[in-house]
Amino acid sequence: MNDKEFHRFPLVGRQRVNHNTEVLSFDMALPTPTTPFPLGKHVSFRGLLHNKPVVRSYTPTLFEDHAPGMRFLIKMYPEGQMSTILRDLKVGETLEAMGPIGHANFPNLRDFREIVFVAGGTGITPIYPMIVNLLSEKERVGSMTLLYANNCLDDILLLDKLRDLGSVHKQFRVHHILKEAPLSSNNLSIETGFCTKEIIKKYTSPQSLIMICGPPKMEDFVVEQLKVLGPGFDKYFTFTKAALTVEHKTVLDSVNLHKYFKMSEVEKHNKESDCWTVIEDKVYDMTKFIDEHPGGYIILDGAGKDATELFNVEFVHSADARKELDRLQIGLLEK
Repeated sequence: MNDKEFHRFPLVGRQRVNHNTEVLSFDMALPTPTTPFPLGKHVSFRGLLHNKPVVRSYTPTLFEDHAPGMRFLIKMYPEGQMSTILRDLKVGETLEAMGPIGHANFPNLRDFREIVFVAGGTGITPIYPMIVNLLSEKERVGSMTLLYANNCLDDILLLDKLRDLGSVHKQFRVHHILKEAPLSSNNLSIETGFCTKEIIKKYTSPQSLIMICGPPKMEDFVVEQLKVLGPGFDKYFTFTKAALTVEHKTVLDSVNLHKYFKMSEVEKHNKESDCWTVIEDKVYDMTKFIDEHPGGYIILDGAGKDATELFNVEFVHSADARKELDRLQIGLLEK
């Protein structure tokens, strides 16, 4: 596979995890079975539904059984377009994919003695291999905590694997946050409700780096809770926005918070599966947002271009739309 064009890959296996989630295995090349997928990258899949293209991006996850193929932990939505395509895909049939693609300025996790991962639902997918790889480093003695939010006990993904990691590695702790209180805790550490400031403060210290991955609304909610907590709780990173808090650019000097791109670089990302745009001298990666965009594929009119006029003049955008745009920023335009 490569990051320039789509190629077809066969589905080699599928396994149901719970009532709405499956592990799909595709015959995609990896250097070794345990090679972690590059941080900040994902694979874009493309299929046809009612003769119209549907593109969705997923992050592979890591399993330790050395089985062949690249595996994706995917939640199937009843009315989801790609979910419909994936549900109908049979083992042996192929689907178009391209990758690794995407950009994220990740902090150097090895610089921190305390790391708190906050995951929501399938947001555990990119976090799990990071935890596994950090725990495999024998010289690492710092602590790691996972706050994992789900609707109910049956929704928890990789439950046994997370439990096993906690049993083997005493520096790793898992606390589940469930919207619905279970009848039995099953010997799990469980908080009921949402990932509120009270829960965050209970399991986090001012020395912690907080890594947040989940649906955009969940990430935004957690960030708001951190802002309420104030100083000492502002070293955080959201996967969706893929940018560290500006307040800590001096602390995390290993991360370039203000990455600059030339317009010639932006112009290369000019298609549905790899769509960048410029608005008011800021560079945005719109790839994952195309299918969520209320205006549909009109967003591609700005692919690889300066879309400032398109955004501000030709179409009126609300304050909420501008807030949504903020999380897609990957850098600034070099002049």
